[in-house]
Amino acid sequence: MALDALLAALTQEADRAVEQVLAAAHEEAARLRADAEEQLERRSADAVAAREAALKASAEVERARAQRASTVRVVRARDACLDRLFSAATKALEHALDSPHYVTAPGALTSEALEFFSGVPVVVRCRTTLVDRVRAAAPLYVSAVVPDDTLDFGIVAEAVDKSVIVDNTVGARLRRLRPALSIELLQRIGESA
Repeated sequence: MALDALLAALTQEADRAVEQVLAAAHEEAARLRADAEEQLERRSADAVAAREAALKASAEVERARAQRASTVRVVRARDACLDRLFSAATKALEHALDSPHYVTAPGALTSEALEFFSGVPVVVRCRTTLVDRVRAAAPLYVSAVVPDDTLDFGIVAEAVDKSVIVDNTVGARLRRLRPALSIELLQRIGESA
């Protein structure tokens, strides 16, 4: 019987040892499973965050592109509007100096242009219809007033030695003033919108 008791005691001890090993194995498996789940959650969260960041960056790039394209369209539309306005103004001014309302304008344009010449002999060109009024306003150092119907309305003064040319036609003045006038027009358009 002592052998049976010994075998029973060894079996019990072996069963306890197996239970302890199984319990430790289950605990280790549970810990490994929890670690794996935590690592999977962390990797998933990192992947989602990386994807969200990539999508956000892509959306920002697309927004910037769309904003740039919109700005380009607005600038082009404004430029086309300004072109139409200045074209209409140029047409409206085409024969303005020929009008009796602007009798003194050719003289004023001539005086203004001649400010750039200090007694140097000058030739002034203008439309035929303006020749008499320009001659009347021209000082003695103006060598000649030459009719030139290819010119815009206004005058072009040129030093005889070709060192200075002043285009004081209304079209040239409008072109010189266009940047400042464009700003004012766009401000007024913006105020009325």
